[in-house]
Amino acid sequence: RSEDPMPRRPPAPAAVAPTAKKSGSATGNIAANDAAARELAERRKLARAAAAWAFENKVGSKAALKDEQFKDSGLTYNMVQPLLKELKEGGTKQRVDAPRDHHCQVLTNAERVKLAEWIMGCAAGQVPKDRTEISAKVKEMLRARNAANKRRKWRGGCIRLNDQEVVVVQSREPQLTHTFFQRFYPWCRAHGIQIDTGVERSQDEKRAAKMTEATVERHFHGEFGLEAELIDAGVMDPVTKVIADPRRVLNSDETPQPIDAPQKGRRPKLGKAQGKTVRKATTTSKETASVNMAWDLSGFLYGVQLVLKLKELHNGLVAKPPPGAPCFDDQVDLARKQMRTCTLSRTSDGMQTQESFIQYLEQLDREITAHSDAAVAADGEPIERPVVLCLDNHASRYSEEVLKAASGQSSRLGIRLFTEEPQTSGFLQSLDQYNATFHRRYNQGRDTYKAAYKARYKVDCTSYGMVEFIKVLAGDAELGLPGVWFSWANPFDIVTAWRRVGIAGNVLAPECIDRREFIDQPAAAGSSASPARSTTRKRAADLAKTPDGMVSGSLESEKAKVARLKEHAEELEALLDAPFDPTAAGGLVAPAGPR
Repeated sequence: RSEDPMPRRPPAPAAVAPTAKKSGSATGNIAANDAAARELAERRKLARAAAAWAFENKVGSKAALKDEQFKDSGLTYNMVQPLLKELKEGGTKQRVDAPRDHHCQVLTNAERVKLAEWIMGCAAGQVPKDRTEISAKVKEMLRARNAANKRRKWRGGCIRLNDQEVVVVQSREPQLTHTFFQRFYPWCRAHGIQIDTGVERSQDEKRAAKMTEATVERHFHGEFGLEAELIDAGVMDPVTKVIADPRRVLNSDETPQPIDAPQKGRRPKLGKAQGKTVRKATTTSKETASVNMAWDLSGFLYGVQLVLKLKELHNGLVAKPPPGAPCFDDQVDLARKQMRTCTLSRTSDGMQTQESFIQYLEQLDREITAHSDAAVAADGEPIERPVVLCLDNHASRYSEEVLKAASGQSSRLGIRLFTEEPQTSGFLQSLDQYNATFHRRYNQGRDTYKAAYKARYKVDCTSYGMVEFIKVLAGDAELGLPGVWFSWANPFDIVTAWRRVGIAGNVLAPECIDRREFIDQPAAAGSSASPARSTTRKRAADLAKTPDGMVSGSLESEKAKVARLKEHAEELEALLDAPFDPTAAGGLVAPAGPR
């Protein structure tokens, strides 16, 4: 049998030799299963064609297999005979039920397609379903089909449950057998449905609920959206909607950077006493610093602000990079499109506060002025004020001092703040698209620093704190290491990050935002496969009334009522003959996702 959904106890694992690459073996198995499913689908399609040819020519399955077009196709009697029997039971009229690729198959082909669409719809709505939930849905579909058959009194388009489907419905096991899923997914891919299995990634519910088209529309074109802000600040032309100077659009964001925390990932198995917990002594530091960075739409990277959890700043935080390497010298590098400044701020918890943020805004204002002066000195155009600084909704942005300094046309700083909606920075803030690259580059620099330290001093680096953190970012002359800050992002990366959040070059382009993770909210389908009995009776009662403008009891009115009732009866007959549709029955409505 090609389908075996019966829940069974898994056999004891056989002793096998360990494989070198388990992931590659799994990938090979998937490809092999897909190839086998495609081959099986083609063979079953050919078997159905052979059965149809035998039925049309009024011959048996053996005679069909001897015909030239099916002779060397690899078909067998057992493949063709059940399909021919199905056609004969349907009579000369074409069967209305959806075909099966095998008479033991659980769910018809049409139902499998609907189930696959439901699974992918749930995943798109960020409510993915596991095997237990899919198994429950399969049973629900089979029960709904059986109930529809009973309502139709087993006439017309009824699709009876086969033996395997009866076993599934009667089973008390919460999950169908592994064989069903092992064949269901390749079957779907063989029929052109791009479906797969995977491991879920956690997503904050509030953040996920914001991933909608309405949020994008409000952000760009709302009453207080980005377009309105840029036009009001004189950055965008109100007619052509073109940003004249991309240097006047900036984005700033903080990202927490662990100083020396171990990386995420699966921890190795260790030997230990039974029933006892095991701990490992480590020299890693759990300190964290907030790294505040900013860049503009032209690809220019401004200086960095480091918010540190220190009682006081000291001379050990001053880095000395190797000769000839970039350093924090407060200079503008137009060739590399960088501002080489570093601002150190001290807070009680190492996080951005209202006081440290206003300190950063004042420093950023000076950096923009220096950038403009350098451009003019190089025969370029100055940067007009105000500029628009795009930010998230952190609490540090809303102090009275910040709002006075950087809001409206009369602000003392030539900076206007534009804050996006909460929980939307993941797809509306350019720096958020590239923070992972900074963390990765820092981790590489930290590992290189430790390796260089051990190579020079012949001992491990057992003390790694804020001083070493600054050396990795800015460079260390003693070990001959340049700072990672000056190379973690280039202008092309910055412009690409802007495009990912819907700003391409000098125009707003919301269509560039990746919408694969957006929440789909399909409208719930109503039940149309079999009308409710009360609705049918009410409809019939209305049709039996005397039509308007006719005399009750007259021959003309009676003929009109009979004609309307006859037409209504034909509609009901057509509904009974229609094949069962689980979507129309309301059983396969994808969830709307987090709200």
